[in-house]
Amino acid sequence: MRENIYYNAAFANKRSVIKTELSLISFVEDNVFFVYCPALDLTGYGNNEDEAQQSFSQTLKMYFEDTIDKNTLIKDLERHGWVVNKHNKLKSPDFDYLFKNNRQFKSIVNNRDFIKYNKQIQFPECVYA
Repeated sequence: MRENIYYNAAFANKRSVIKTELSLISFVEDNVFFVYCPALDLTGYGNNEDEAQQSFSQTLKMYFEDTIDKNTLIKDLERHGWVVNKHNKLKSPDFDYLFKNNRQFKSIVNNRDFIKYNKQIQFPECVYA
């Protein structure tokens, strides 16, 4: 099993800086490498693990850009099971919640060999640097 991998990105806007750690699932299907984030239901893919991680980073960046631009980030996080308190402190959904409420995640866990690792993030600085 691979050791935990931690990445950093930066996000800051005029109101807040939000940091969190995401659990990611890495697996291969039909010779395509995937990186899946069950807490956000986002996926990156590529011909190798590095390409899949780069694709996931791009997907995550576009997710933040889109939800921040539309002012739907908090609502979307809550829709995925995140707890957001009045001080914008975030708590991602736990494994049990995801397994019960996310069919894609449950299917991966039940049907694929996978590696789970964590990615420490701040929302991308390119959104509101």
